[in-house]
Amino acid sequence: MTLHLATSIADREGELHDKLTQILPALLTRFGSFSAQVTQETDQKVVSLLGQYLAVVDQLPSNVDHIGMHQRRSVELALSSSGGQGTILYIDIDHLLRWFELDVVELDRVLGFLPDYDCSVIGRGPLSMATLPARLRETERWVNHTFILAKGFPWDYRWLRQR
Repeated sequence: MTLHLATSIADREGELHDKLTQILPALLTRFGSFSAQVTQETDQKVVSLLGQYLAVVDQLPSNVDHIGMHQRRSVELALSSSGGQGTILYIDIDHLLRWFELDVVELDRVLGFLPDYDCSVIGRGPLSMATLPARLRETERWVNHTFILAKGFPWDYRWLRQR
């Protein structure tokens, strides 16, 4: 089954350009299509680079209050470009690039499991959480804790890691 990548990007300063240039060619071999919801304020170098990789790109104005809308729109783009076939992975591009750099074996293992499930939530282990800015770390900690209280088990893929 084919995997389709959906992401959203807000990069005014073009900080992701060099990393995308370096990593995208190898990363995208894992996906049948690539769609990105990009803010209109994103640096044009980044937008042009995405177009070079045949990404389906849509642009909306940046709005912190509408982050969820941007994420949903990227999934809509993936549904459209995939013809509704296959499995869609929504992930923030900076997280995906970091994962690819730090543990491509784990990333490939998780990508291999995704088509077997209707819905998957990929959480972060302690090492990953420690690298996040405090605002994200605290938000995710409460969301993860709430899920465990409600369901009685964690919702992430830490069990895949075999050491």
